[in-house]
Amino acid sequence: MNPDQLKRILDDHALWLAGNGGECAKLRGADLSRANLRGADLSEANLSGADLSRADLRGADLRGANLREADLSEATGLHYAQCSFDAHGERGRELSGAIINGELRLFCGCFSGTLADLDHYIDKGAERYKATRKLARDFIVAAIDAARKDKQ
Repeated sequence: MNPDQLKRILDDHALWLAGNGGECAKLRGADLSRANLRGADLSEANLSGADLSRADLRGADLRGANLREADLSEATGLHYAQCSFDAHGERGRELSGAIINGELRLFCGCFSGTLADLDHYIDKGAERYKATRKLARDFIVAAIDAARKDKQ
C-alpha cells in the first residue's frame, strides 16, 4: 500500500470516527511494515493480520482496533510481546500483548480484550486449556513488564 492510499484510508477513517460519513479503516492483511503511523487515530480499525513489523506507531491510537494475528514484532512506539503455544491441541495459537494508551491489551485468534477479560475467558473455558493459556498469559505479562523496566 502506498502512502497516498494509506492517507486516504486514514482520512476516511477520521470522518467515520467523527460521525461525518467516511468509512472504518479496513486494513486486514495490509503490508504496513514501513508505514509512518505516528500519531494516527486507528481506534476501532480492522488491522487483523496486518504486517506492522517496522511501522512507526509512536502516539498512534489503537483503542478498540482489531489486532488479531497482526505482526507487531518490529513496530516502534509500543511495548509488545507475543508467544506461540500448541501443547494442548490448540496448534498454532499465538497470544499477543501490547500496551495501548497505557493499558495492556491482549489478542489471540479467539480473543481480544484486557487482562481482566482474558482471565475471565480462561476461567470460563474448557479445563484442558486452562494451564497452557495461563502460562501464555503469564509470559506476556512478564515480557511486557520487563520491556517497560528496560525503557525506564
